[in-house]
Amino acid sequence: MVASNDSGGGPTVAGKWRSKRRWLGGAIADRYDDGMPWQAMAWWVHDHLPYSRMEFFPKRAAFNLSWREEPERRIDSYAKPVECLTKPGEENYTGDHSDHYPGFPPGPSRSP
Repeated sequence: MVASNDSGGGPTVAGKWRSKRRWLGGAIADRYDDGMPWQAMAWWVHDHLPYSRMEFFPKRAAFNLSWREEPERRIDSYAKPVECLTKPGEENYTGDHSDHYPGFPPGPSRSP
């Protein structure tokens, strides 16, 4: 069931995301165990959500997200390959990365 706003209109943003959050929380670890690279989740978040920094870890698709008023927008990993996936100024920082996360649900468009 999708939540409605107080005015009796359409679904709220939170309501629309309720089912997507369930998918993200429940299926990411399973997909990771089945061979999905951590980079898939990293690029999906990068393309759809505001964040300052992401750090990925080697077990069960664990990752940390941090937010700041002036975001850094950097992705690092302690999972193999240990690397900085992207940061401002890198060639791969901008553009569409959807080829890295096929089958993921559509996310909200984010402001640059």
